[in-house]
Amino acid sequence: MIHLTTSKKANIAMELVVIFLVIAFLAVCVPSVYFMSSAYNETIHAMYGDNVTRNHELLDLAETQATNNYNLWDYTIIFFLFALWSVSIYFAFQINTHPILFWVTMISLVFMVFVAASLSNIWIEMVDDEAFTFIPQSFPITHYVLTWWPIIIAMLGTSLAIAFFARRF
Repeated sequence: MIHLTTSKKANIAMELVVIFLVIAFLAVCVPSVYFMSSAYNETIHAMYGDNVTRNHELLDLAETQATNNYNLWDYTIIFFLFALWSVSIYFAFQINTHPILFWVTMISLVFMVFVAASLSNIWIEMVDDEAFTFIPQSFPITHYVLTWWPIIIAMLGTSLAIAFFARRF
């Protein structure tokens, strides 16, 4: 039986589990992005052939496909956000940490919240532009997550910090 507890010695079983999860994550992401992009390219070539000269029809096609597939992208983003958060918390409980790293974690969390605030402001300014006004209606989950990104990062970081140091205190 393999025990996934941590000790002062190297835990090969735990490292293999981490490697397997990273490979599994990539095995799901890479083919799905490839198949989605190839299906989109096949649709464009089927409609227009290799000579795409009608730009307004191409933009209409892109907007139609975006409105048809926005639910898939929105739910994929929220699924990966929760999946990565859950896996991070699980592995945070498995890592042995020194108590002094708690303050390093808190300082880096403050820095990450400021970076997230900048990215959120950029997102809000981009969505306010007339060219991107369809995004909040087409991608409501993504818009909500990116609008509240600093608070989400603060919650994720705080929960990970608690998980890192829960066994120590």
